[in-house]
Amino acid sequence: MTCFAAYARVVPLVRALALAVIRRPGTSQIFVDEVVEPTTGLTFHRPAGGGIEFGEAASQTVVRELQEEYGLAITVGRQLGVLENLFTYDGRPGHEIVLVFEAELAHAGDYAAERRPCLDQPLVTGVWRSLSEDAVPLYPDGLAALIGPVATGRIARHP
Repeated sequence: MTCFAAYARVVPLVRALALAVIRRPGTSQIFVDEVVEPTTGLTFHRPAGGGIEFGEAASQTVVRELQEEYGLAITVGRQLGVLENLFTYDGRPGHEIVLVFEAELAHAGDYAAERRPCLDQPLVTGVWRSLSEDAVPLYPDGLAALIGPVATGRIARHP
């Protein structure tokens, strides 16, 4: 075991994450993961996406994650910003640096489904949620302020 591997087992590392903000045309809704926290049973929302793999561009992470988790093809737009997320999940502390991208579904018919089961995580369901909804928390903190001013409509494509 390398010194770094031993260190990583003792000291949790910061995780790099990429999330896709997908707006439902003609509405104020975005597509989110609806997650049930296993320890508390509480529900929260987070835009779909996931961990950036070594050597993978963050914009490609959201393409891969939406395909793996929901079978959805997307077109990635511009990067909207970066957020830092400090949290506790399943009783363990977490720390993420989150790159947030705008995106749209590649097939217009994919906007119709109200709910989509996540293909690789049984406690997660993809749902549409309004940015004004406050009954279910939206994470990471600062996301609503970051994406709120973004206009709905066609996105600028990511290079």
